[in-house]
Amino acid sequence: MTVLDPTCGTGRLLLAAAQVASERGCNIRLVGIELADALACVARAALPQADIITGDATDLMRSMHPDVVLLNPPYRGRMRQPIEGDLERLQSLESSLGSRLGPYTDPATGFVLLSEAVLKEGGQLGAIVPVSIVSARDAAAARAHLARHCITRSIVSAPAPFEAQVNTVSIVLKKRPEPIDAQCNWSSKLATAACVPSVSLPGDALIGDIADVTADFRDEYYALKGHIVECADCPDAHPVLTSGLIDPGVSLHGTHPARVHGERWSAPGVIATRKEDTDAKLGAVIKQRLVPKVLVATQTPVIEAVVDAQGEFLPLTPVIRIVPRDPADLWRIGASLLAPQASALALHRHFGAGRSPAALRLRAVDIAALPLLESSREAACILQELAGGGGDLRIAASQAADLWGGLQGKASEALLDWWWSRLPERCRSSNTPGPK
Repeated sequence: MTVLDPTCGTGRLLLAAAQVASERGCNIRLVGIELADALACVARAALPQADIITGDATDLMRSMHPDVVLLNPPYRGRMRQPIEGDLERLQSLESSLGSRLGPYTDPATGFVLLSEAVLKEGGQLGAIVPVSIVSARDAAAARAHLARHCITRSIVSAPAPFEAQVNTVSIVLKKRPEPIDAQCNWSSKLATAACVPSVSLPGDALIGDIADVTADFRDEYYALKGHIVECADCPDAHPVLTSGLIDPGVSLHGTHPARVHGERWSAPGVIATRKEDTDAKLGAVIKQRLVPKVLVATQTPVIEAVVDAQGEFLPLTPVIRIVPRDPADLWRIGASLLAPQASALALHRHFGAGRSPAALRLRAVDIAALPLLESSREAACILQELAGGGGDLRIAASQAADLWGGLQGKASEALLDWWWSRLPERCRSSNTPGPK
């Protein structure tokens, strides 16, 4: 049996393989490839029985057909400053993998694809890779390819960041005899392992069926720079809402401070009588966003959304806005996102997309694809009382969960307890403030 580590470094993975093989009485051939000659020398000293080759694995491994690949590749996101050899490796991966490697995919994903390509039929791949491979948009083509060509034997999320300060997953794949049509369910497997409840869908309707879901980018974020004021000093200012000022069902504007452009504000706003009167772009940004909408925070443990029924808040990037085609659907959308099932479903679909493995980082298209509750007066009542500064968040979430349906008795309580446990402490307080 040939065991290959195409990015072996000092040989730690191969050494572990040799120890396991010795314990089990297996006869294996160890092969390592390392770009840096200094590291390759250390590996040769640690593993005199192994074949350690100095060179670029993206070229050398193409002619190999190992039984097992052990992989802990370099983690270099496309937006990071490249180091020696990065660009050459990336160009080599792109030339051989084509569209399977998205524009912003971590090159570690390319090594996974290349390793799968050289494996023998029935061979196995064990890889420690950034958790972004599980749900990142640009890794979707890679996941689809691996699902067709491999059986996922296991996928485990590391409980804490790796030494490289990257959240990782360990994946074990077995190469299929023939490709088949299969869906990749890595995100759901990790969510299940993290004790995220499984939920059923309440129907076929989606939020995107009745609303436009959009997100701003850097241009809109920096367009407000130099125009932020304290609302207390400028009564005509439009309040600015950041992700940190959104809790489930309520706005914290004016009751909690916020950081905008690196500065701390008690109640940030933008006043329309300053320089932006002559700034056509900024004026358009403000006008388009001061409409009735639902605002959704990002990088949160559960979906945190608030209804802006009067269209008074100006969302700050990366807050996502949902503008229904009929304003009467505002509260229906808000209740749909408040239901604990929506957060559970989102984690099963997008586990690992946030800064921490269990945080939710939903894109506009992800929110548009979430289920929509049936239109009902209950949906409006649930959130209107909460948004007005009254009501009880846990009761409101329970009512939204009942409207979603699919769970009863202990299962329903377990879902609510799971959702409640993930909320920030201030949300679990009975004194959660309403909007200003």
